[in-house]
Amino acid sequence: MICNNVACLVLSELVHDCTVNNVPFPALETFEDRKMFPKRYFLFFDIFVRAGRHNRDLWKKAIRENKGANDMRFGPAIFEAHVRTTVRENYFKWIFQQLSDVHEVEDDDVKSFQIEYDELVYSDLPRTLVCSHKELTRFPFKSFEIGYGETSVTHSREASEEEDDNDSYCSANSSIGRATTTATATTSPNPAAEDGASPKRFFLVNKKVNNNLFNDIREQQRRDIKSVIEKAREQHKAVLETLRETILKTREVKKTLQDTDPMYKAAVADAKKSLRLFKDPYEEDTEGP
Repeated sequence: MICNNVACLVLSELVHDCTVNNVPFPALETFEDRKMFPKRYFLFFDIFVRAGRHNRDLWKKAIRENKGANDMRFGPAIFEAHVRTTVRENYFKWIFQQLSDVHEVEDDDVKSFQIEYDELVYSDLPRTLVCSHKELTRFPFKSFEIGYGETSVTHSREASEEEDDNDSYCSANSSIGRATTTATATTSPNPAAEDGASPKRFFLVNKKVNNNLFNDIREQQRRDIKSVIEKAREQHKAVLETLRETILKTREVKKTLQDTDPMYKAAVADAKKSLRLFKDPYEEDTEGP
């Protein structure tokens, strides 16, 4: 099962990288819809599932055998479900742990930290987000977007430019990456509306081959992200209203007290408890490492 400490570390690294690159930190819910946000779904696997998959040989076999063109899963469905649940429970707590660390994060970085839930951010999302920033994603096809819908594909090796990435961690490294998409894609489909009559699939769109479709997909996904965030903000209203204040107060406590001080430990534990989502009401009020 996923190790909380490992997942916390990789998310903390993403918090740092987003802050340094002036990119808003992604909203939790945008990791969860593989058809609407396929690049975000890739990040979910690359960051969290890979952190919990302790057998690296199996991971590499799943993503690299046959250049990724296989039906091998990264793990059983119960494993993915456990990772997703762990992330949902601890998302804001892990952000807090990183930003409240006075030894690792400067005050200016805390002030400049942005998250997609922020009203000023989601109301006018920037063109470059975490899933498309070249320094923040290891998606191997940097000049491609992923669409989902009805497609008509003609294969052409000359039409695409495969990125040189020897540390690829996705199954997109297949013949689809050498395809030119000629049909219009539906980028935010309703799976319940699929009747099987019209085959739908994921496909890669090369910006250099079909710039209009590339931009259409990206813009549609930006609109869909905004819509998802608008709904989710109400659910997380209490946490979002106190997140920054809790981080700043805890940083002040950490600056004045030793790590071994009981008041220090109590302040950190209370903050973590308040930021944890979906806490089991029958769970003992104890904090792990």
